[in-house]
Amino acid sequence: MITFERDGVRMNVESEIQASAFALSGWKRVEVAEKATPTEPKPKTTRTVKK
Repeated sequence: MITFERDGVRMNVESEIQASAFALSGWKRVEVAEKATPTEPKPKTTRTVKK
């Protein structure tokens, strides 16, 4: 995922073609830290149905 910023607005693009178009349109590429993925997934909560 590539992030661009212009006038305080951020846009994320996935392909190099989109990135090229944004760069040529005056958008500045910014480096964004990737979100850390948890090593252990949270347990899913289940809803119990009352009868």
